[in-house]
Amino acid sequence: MTLTAALALSAPVLAAPTLESAAFAARNSFYAAHPAGFAAAGMPSIPGVAVPGQRALFESKVAASEGSVAPQAAPAAEADLKALLNSHLKAQLTVTLGGKKTYISGVFDRQQNAFLSIWIEGEAAPVLFNIKGLMEKEGSVQSGSTGYKVYLEANPLQPLKSKIAFENKANEDDVQTVRLGNLLNAIEASGQVVALTGQSYRLFYFQDVMESGGSVVLNPNSRTIALILKDGDEMHVFLIPEENVASDKLSVFKVYKDKKIGVQNAAGKLRIYEL
Repeated sequence: MTLTAALALSAPVLAAPTLESAAFAARNSFYAAHPAGFAAAGMPSIPGVAVPGQRALFESKVAASEGSVAPQAAPAAEADLKALLNSHLKAQLTVTLGGKKTYISGVFDRQQNAFLSIWIEGEAAPVLFNIKGLMEKEGSVQSGSTGYKVYLEANPLQPLKSKIAFENKANEDDVQTVRLGNLLNAIEASGQVVALTGQSYRLFYFQDVMESGGSVVLNPNSRTIALILKDGDEMHVFLIPEENVASDKLSVFKVYKDKKIGVQNAAGKLRIYEL
């Protein structure tokens, strides 16, 4: 489905439009009326929004499984999974919401969706939003006594300059923004560096997302290992479900350019081998 069709299908039918809904309708109508802005040749698209003729800002997929082999002599990389778990969700990119330091990051699910993570200092878990969904409907986050609208200010001509906005509900002039390009760069930079098959990857380990009570939350019972490779302004994301990684042998997966790696979970130590 194109972005134009998706926006048309998502447009709500309201008997009496509010100022807020009218603003969203106007914004979406602009994108629907200017599809060429989204489909310029070679122009990267917004994450999670598939538009014909565009190359994606990131390619996210579950790494192809290629069976298993016996353990090798020495791994090319190792990681402490306990220390790595969700560590990128509290990394370098921050804003201040309601007087509290707030970490802005993201996570990918196994269905190639990208989610915005907003983790307010002192809270037990982050607030999560599907980035594509923020084009169609505002989100909301509460920091202390201050509520914020969360939405995506899409830039159809330069998607990396699209902005995620945090607007104080009580003061529309109090708006903080994070560029989408800066967010993707911050996510990539927060992973553990691992050298594999002649490439420099970033390694991540995180809880998967799930729906609960109408919200998106971290799933304590499901985890994913991810390898991210930055290639210019493109990002290749290879997802490895934790349950597919053996402890007594090497589980084989394909990564960039179909190169094969062996992965083992040895009592909480992740070992990655070049094959």
